[in-house]
Amino acid sequence: MLHSRYYIPVVVFLLLLAMGLYFIFSSNERARHEQQILLSHIVTTEAASIERRLTHSLSTTYILAQEVRRTKGNMANFHQYAKDIIQWMGGVSNLQLAPEGIIRKVHPLQGNEQAIGHNILVDDKRRDEALLAVKERRLTLAGPFELVQGGVAVIGRNPVFLRLGDRESFWGFTSALIYLDDLLKSTDLETLEAKGYRFVIEKKEEKTGEWRQFSRSKLDIGQTFVASIVNVPNGFW
Repeated sequence: MLHSRYYIPVVVFLLLLAMGLYFIFSSNERARHEQQILLSHIVTTEAASIERRLTHSLSTTYILAQEVRRTKGNMANFHQYAKDIIQWMGGVSNLQLAPEGIIRKVHPLQGNEQAIGHNILVDDKRRDEALLAVKERRLTLAGPFELVQGGVAVIGRNPVFLRLGDRESFWGFTSALIYLDDLLKSTDLETLEAKGYRFVIEKKEEKTGEWRQFSRSKLDIGQTFVASIVNVPNGFW
């Protein structure tokens, strides 16, 4: 009887301990799950913001291409037309015309004079994207890359084909240069970083298959993170 009297409290204690540990474990698991859901929502929202803004900005190349076709490549009103597009659409640093792959016109010209005469199909470091655009007849995105004048940017190049009789001939490119800082202004990444969140934006290099970081928070991300895909022309981030 004495043995049973001491045995019962021990069993009750162990049961309560087990229940307590289970409750703590369940609470922690629930908290981690809720954290994952929150992170997934944030990451998906930010990725969608980048993709939406990039698509909007790159649509300027289609608008410009349509005018090239309408004028059959003779855009005497290029600077005024490009100025209106930039003011209307926003998010674009400059617009370019490159007949036969050679940059002939840039708006605004000030600060971009050195681009004039540049053959992007021959001596450009990012000619692979340009050649792909012509081959597949679709807009491609080069970058992000550092500019000589400072800053990091991407450039979308849209190949334009003009109909000559019963066939189409490659005319050149309509291009839009977008600063990365301007692109990321469409997101809440800066605000989220101030709240303690950390982020990394990477691009998968086509040739090597490696991921290259091009934007990140000041602090490294931790072991708990969520990733999402940003679809861009000829690739993804």
